Amino acid sequence: MLALRDPDHPVRCWRRTSGPNRHQRRTADPAVIAFDSRTGSVTVFVERPVVQVVGLIERWVREKGAVVFDVIDHGAAARAAGLELREEVVIVFGNPRVGTVLMEQDPNVALDLPLRVLVYEDRGNSVVTYRDPNQLRQLYDVGASDEVIDQLSALMHELVTELTVGASNGSASVG
Repeated sequence: MLALRDPDHPVRCWRRTSGPNRHQRRTADPAVIAFDSRTGSVTVFVERPVVQVVGLIERWVREKGAVVFDVIDHGAAARAAGLELREEVVIVFGNPRVGTVLMEQDPNVALDLPLRVLVYEDRGNSVVTYRDPNQLRQLYDVGASDEVIDQLSALMHELVTELTVGASNGSASVG
């Protein structure tokens, strides 16, 4: 697991206070490297290759009783188009029993559901980013579903915590 105080870590640029990432800040949570207040994105560093992290996330999602709706490999699509892009994969997943509750209150929440996790390569390891489900409160009229949103946020945090802790102790399983 990455210590937040590691000044030599390749993602140290996330401390910038100007430029496109100026809204990102480090957090007290050791599993979270950065929270971008502008987009509501949570970012963690995982000391494993992208393909392995994607597989772990897919398995974790299924173990939680959710559905992996799609795995979008942007890197492969770019290469197929004759372009270069590092490994970059988006996993789209959710549970219709949960998402439907939110969409019944505000159909526009479907713009951000199902949930998505971005995994991309950084120097042989992975960076994992997702939008904190708590952001749904600010974007949509889903106030009656605070408990559901809290549960989604806790699950996403559980996922990245297990990814980072599992990577640090050599564990090959998530969930």
